[in-house]
Amino acid sequence: MEEEIIALAPAAPGISNPEEGGEVETLVLKGTGIPTARIYIKTNLGIIPSPAAYVDQNGFWQVTPTGQEFETPNDNAWVYATQYFPTESGPSPTVNFKKLLSRPKITLPLNGGSLPAHEQRITGTGFPLATKIEIELAKIVPPILTYHTNTTPDGGGWWGGKPWVVSDARPLCTQMQANIWRTHFAVE
Repeated sequence: MEEEIIALAPAAPGISNPEEGGEVETLVLKGTGIPTARIYIKTNLGIIPSPAAYVDQNGFWQVTPTGQEFETPNDNAWVYATQYFPTESGPSPTVNFKKLLSRPKITLPLNGGSLPAHEQRITGTGFPLATKIEIELAKIVPPILTYHTNTTPDGGGWWGGKPWVVSDARPLCTQMQANIWRTHFAVE
């Protein structure tokens, strides 16, 4: 009499980030699974190479997808995962979330750096072409003055602004993308 060996499918992996109904700026997928299992991910934001991750010895996995498609805002984003150990599991519950517009980044000057009088230019990166970067420059020593302007990132996501002349006082520069985020840093 021959014995038949049946391999049972492992349980589906868990997804802990993003949370159901949550909002994320930068997509970092995290979850749990069987140690050493391979994780496969499906999402409507873009293609994630397979396997996307391996579960570590403590039962956790993490993936930070890169590429323009993962930067694009999406009010109806979703993701689910499967794991393979030694056979493929069923899918995890689908997690529905909102992918927000990421904050713009200032590349010049650096946080705490100087904005020399001869180079009154602030540069950075943001979501290409589709948004405006709002720039607010405020002198924080009397007399307090504020200057507002905006710019649009180019096709590569780079932006720059040089519309003001700043005295030698220490200003505070603020920028936001699509009127959503604001970041502060002091420049001279």
